[in-house]
Amino acid sequence: MTKLADLKTHLHDFETKARTPIKANKGGDTWVKVQQIADKVPAAVNSSIHSVEQFRDSKDPSDKTKIPGHIKTMRNQLNAIDIAPVTKYIAEHREGGAKARGMLSTAATKAEEKKRVTAAGELVRLVGLMQIELNSMTATDV
Repeated sequence: MTKLADLKTHLHDFETKARTPIKANKGGDTWVKVQQIADKVPAAVNSSIHSVEQFRDSKDPSDKTKIPGHIKTMRNQLNAIDIAPVTKYIAEHREGGAKARGMLSTAATKAEEKKRVTAAGELVRLVGLMQIELNSMTATDV
């Protein structure tokens, strides 16, 4: 499997394991920021992935010289996404965090909070995997 295929797998996992659960949950102001970040990640890499695939499959040799530029663009766009609000949300809302649900919260509310923290953690994990793939990807890896 190529690194581009691995990147596409991570992006698919991101969509199903992180973005969909994040978008399905309601939360406060910080959670809205997490949702916005979840939208930025696919936008940062989707169009460049399709361009790289088109250039890779092109019969024109000059198209293949454009691949490194698109890899660099994907890398820069993904690295430009600030995931600090996500890590802040996890730190504050996980068990023992400053904003963790207290004794007066219902079990259902605590369970929803736990789902949000888990989804946010998955976002951080999968963005990290995509960054690893992009940082090691070259034009020969597609």
